[in-house]
Order: sequence, then C-alpha cells, then structure tokens
Amino acid sequence: MSELAIFDLDYTITRKGTWGRFVNSSLNERPAQIAALWASAGLKQVQYKMGVVPRVSVKAKMLRHSIAGRKRCELGALADDFVTRDVEDGLNGRVVEALREHKRQGHVVLIASAAVDILVERYARALDADGYVCTALSWCDENRLMGRFGSENCYGPIKVELIRAWLDERGIEPTRITAYSDCRSDAPMLEMADAAVVIPRCSKARAYAERMGFEIW
Repeated sequence: MSELAIFDLDYTITRKGTWGRFVNSSLNERPAQIAALWASAGLKQVQYKMGVVPRVSVKAKMLRHSIAGRKRCELGALADDFVTRDVEDGLNGRVVEALREHKRQGHVVLIASAAVDILVERYARALDADGYVCTALSWCDENRLMGRFGSENCYGPIKVELIRAWLDERGIEPTRITAYSDCRSDAPMLEMADAAVVIPRCSKARAYAERMGFEIW
C-alpha cells in the first residue's frame, strides 16, 4: 500500500505543449512541409472547436502530415534530443519539485498524459517516475511509424481508465491519491483524487478549480 501522485505532462510538468513542438522540430529541414502541416491541422482544429470532429482527429492529421512513415530509430533519436533539451530548460520547477518530494516520501509517481509514448516514456525516465500512461503510436513490421495511433487518446475519462488499468496490472491499491493538472479536461482524473492541484492556464480552469475547492498554483 502506498500513496500515489499523478502528474499530467503538457503545461503541468512542461511549460509548453509537447506534440506540436516535437512535430515542428522533426521537420526543421522541411519548411514547406511545416506550412502544409499547419494549414491542414488548423482546419481540423477549427472543426474540433465547432464540435464537428473529436480532439484526437487534430493529432491524427498532424501525425499523417508530418512524421508518419519515418523509422523508429530516427524518431527515437529526435525524441531523445527533444526531451533532453526540454528537461534542461522547459519544465515547471515547482511541479518538478513536487514530483521529487513525492519520490522522496516513497510515493508511487505516475505520469498520465495525452502526449505520445515516444515522448512520455522519456520524460518519465528523466524524472524517475514509476510509470506512465499515454497515447500510443503504431509501428509497422518495418519499424516505420504508421499514420494512425495505436491506442485511444489518453484524454478525459480514457485517462482515468488507463490509470486504473495500470494500477490493477501492478496490484497497487493507493491509500491516497494526489493529482496535478493544468486543465479542466482532466476533471475525471482530478475528481478521482483525494487531493488535487491545478496549475491553470485559463480563466475556465481557474474557475473550475475554485468551484471544486482544489489547490491552485
């Protein structure tokens, strides 16, 4: 039996989002492709905001128009470099210190993120987290990235399902859960916890945290 601390990644542990920045960094030598990517993804983003398509469709569009088809070893090297640089100068110091304090107290630390596994795995390793749940990429037999995801988007209620599955697989029954996130889209995760900390990026997230009585950083 142990306490559990769950940390969202984007805009919680990191100061900026990871997926768009990683995709951009992977296309540094292909400026024309970057322009085409963001034109296509921008349309999907508008459709998502209108409620026409699900959130994951924006990420899927970006995937197909950027890094799909590239080799696992090539993308792994890009992810190593991206996460190394971000850990050096792109993290929220207060949140990282909270994560380390949980580790010092012997708590189980889990990163739960809608970000993709090729990134989340590396952040988890760099921060000495005990594990992670996230959105999986999909690879073909030739170890090239496919143009679709290998799991559901680790977002909203799905994130809670994946957290519970991770705990069940390891036989962990936490005595207390503390959750950290920037966004009210993580309401299911925050509300499953005994204590929640919100690092709000917008007034809606702050209003939600105040209404729920959560701690605000």
